[in-house]
Amino acid sequence: MKGIKHAVYDLDNTLIDAERVKWFFRQLAVRHGFTEKQAQEIYKQARNEEDGKIAITDERFLRFLKETLKRQGKQLNDQIVEEVFSEVEKDKGKLLFPGAVESIEFCEQRKIENSLLSLGVKDWQKKKMRWVGLDKFFNDQNTVFTVEENGGKKEALQKLFGKDFTGEGVVLFNDRPDESGELLDAFPGLKIFVRRDMNDARHDDEVWREFSKKYEGRAIVATDLRTLLEKFKEYVEHTESLRGDSGRR
Repeated sequence: MKGIKHAVYDLDNTLIDAERVKWFFRQLAVRHGFTEKQAQEIYKQARNEEDGKIAITDERFLRFLKETLKRQGKQLNDQIVEEVFSEVEKDKGKLLFPGAVESIEFCEQRKIENSLLSLGVKDWQKKKMRWVGLDKFFNDQNTVFTVEENGGKKEALQKLFGKDFTGEGVVLFNDRPDESGELLDAFPGLKIFVRRDMNDARHDDEVWREFSKKYEGRAIVATDLRTLLEKFKEYVEHTESLRGDSGRR
């Protein structure tokens, strides 16, 4: 068995609480008099370009909110915007999930290289990384950004490891079962540790059960990052013990 050489991390809902970030976006709308459902619709409109590419940023959401208000004969309230972003500033340290830094540092201790693979607009993703201090670990040399929701991460992994990449020696920390399944199909040697965010309603229990069943042995699912880290440590220990046994034979 080959050893683990590389750990690749998704950002949103894997290392940081992206659902909390979305909540702050919706608060900007709600405090301007919109319902929660209306706020969700504004976010949905701002999230993607017409061609489907991810486009959401704080500035883009504000632009869509301002345009929606204008159609109603209203204006953006700068005081509300300032209040919400002040709350973000106070709360930003809580956006990083417990276990995120520990996982990265564990890999460093084991001489496993860390990389970040993030779906989103580069400047916005980097801003969130600075908020939580992940810029200490990830830079332009070990980070790949993609705005392509369909197939973007597959291409990003090939950018990191080459067109002949099979997944051997690499583990990925991710959050979505649909996306993770596509990557497992594309790269037969890849193993994925998947964080299921219980606040993310895009995938129901049945989807998760089917995913776990189909990729049993290759995908590990947990609802918090610390549990995933413990399972990852066990996997590293197991892999290294097998390599040791193999070396002695």
